[in-house]
Amino acid sequence: MEVKAGNSKVKQLKELAIYINYSRDGYKFIINEIYKNPTITVDDLTGKKNSKYIKLLSNVIIEYLYKNPIELEQIPLLKLLTLLGVTSMNYQSSNYYKKELSQLYDIQLASIYYFYSNTRREYKGIIERCLNNLQNRRVLNWNRCVIVIDKKNKTTYKADAETQKYIINMEKEALQSLKIGNMFELMKDKKKLKEFNSILKKEMGFQYYYAYDLIIGDIALKIEYENVQIEKHKLNKLIIDKTTHIFEKDYYTYYKNDYKILIDLLINFDNDNKELKQLLEEQHTENLYHYVTGAIIADQEHEHKLIDLRDEYLDKFDTE
Repeated sequence: MEVKAGNSKVKQLKELAIYINYSRDGYKFIINEIYKNPTITVDDLTGKKNSKYIKLLSNVIIEYLYKNPIELEQIPLLKLLTLLGVTSMNYQSSNYYKKELSQLYDIQLASIYYFYSNTRREYKGIIERCLNNLQNRRVLNWNRCVIVIDKKNKTTYKADAETQKYIINMEKEALQSLKIGNMFELMKDKKKLKEFNSILKKEMGFQYYYAYDLIIGDIALKIEYENVQIEKHKLNKLIIDKTTHIFEKDYYTYYKNDYKILIDLLINFDNDNKELKQLLEEQHTENLYHYVTGAIIADQEHEHKLIDLRDEYLDKFDTE
């Protein structure tokens, strides 16, 4: 890595702190830890210049698209947020139970609506930067789309151009009647939002939601997935070297071979033993069996000892 000076050096050290924990000894920098998962802050994600962090999140999308090629054609925003780890599953589920969330945790309902309004706008920006990153890498093309919910047939389908025009017109008329300028203002007003949804439900007769329409190049996805795996293996090699170094200290030497097996089995990507979990569960079942069997035998032996003591006492009593 090129050593920089001045403000460039400050930025360089700040970037290094995302990937490693280090300390200084005079002019020397000592690496204490290499993070398996880089530490990324919200500012890092939302900052316009921090494309490296967006690339890390985009790689997560690549992994998921490659392993679930059929599932993601039109994907809702909330699902992408959960997939990338931007939010937990609770963020998605609680969106449908705002009143109950307010009751359970004694939070003002208005606060919950305002929270979702602001965070969704912020997170939407993160997602769309990730999709732009993948589009620039020529993995996919994307557009926003509208998904119509067909309750009668219990299916969903992508709205055509005429349906989208109709939805846009209805949304604008509803905003106009409520004297609201835009959707962001609407999301901050719980009462107006409820009225807005009621108007659309009454006038339109169907429900819908916005999603991202992804057109994925299958060959392009495979190429980029393989590139991501190469980067992951480079990082994994650094982690293996760092972990090995930890256990090379004198007081670990006696069990050095144990640590080597553990590193190879639990850290090394190349030795991904898919049967390990099953083997562990089988061993656990066997351990439980031996534990229960041993406990039964111990109880039986204890019972026999009690019987022997009783018989010994009775024999002695009868003799006297």
